[in-house]
Amino acid sequence: MEKAKTKKFNFSVVLNIVLGVALIVISSLAATGAWFRDSVTQNSDAYTFGEVNIAEGNVAFSTVLGNTQTTQELLMPGSSITATFTIDTTQSTADIWVRLKLEVSGTASAVSLNAGGLTDASDGALPAWSYDGTGGYYYAKLTNTINQDCKVVYTVPTDYEDQTDAGLTVFLTLTIDAVQVANNADGTYANVNW
Repeated sequence: MEKAKTKKFNFSVVLNIVLGVALIVISSLAATGAWFRDSVTQNSDAYTFGEVNIAEGNVAFSTVLGNTQTTQELLMPGSSITATFTIDTTQSTADIWVRLKLEVSGTASAVSLNAGGLTDASDGALPAWSYDGTGGYYYAKLTNTINQDCKVVYTVPTDYEDQTDAGLTVFLTLTIDAVQVANNADGTYANVNW
């Protein structure tokens, strides 16, 4: 009787076969680009930035002379300079803090012009506005629905007698700043980051 032949299990042959098959599969995937993938992109709603916009318009400076001279506009004791302007917040998208200041400058800027308060065009009170005597600013918290005519009158005191200002000039400069109310945590103009 013949002895049955048994095949001896050869581990290295099996390993080579498995590695060969794996190499063929990897090569075919790389060549065909057959990879499983997925990607999702989701956009949020559109968010629009708010807008702070003050349109100062109709700015005018006019004088009333303290004497009867009509050929030149020379300031004399009793003369006044009126600054009229319009504050328009209707182009803003949110409530805003507004501050304004009229400054006197020029070669005769030391002249002590008496500033009247900020009023509406017909000398009526503007209750929304506060005056800060230390900085010289008027402040108000305004909605985006305001279109207001304003004025400030500066007067040369009637007893003004300083001859060193003869022939010198003064200028008034109007500055208006605005910032959204949301930038102010405590609700007062004193802590607004201008």
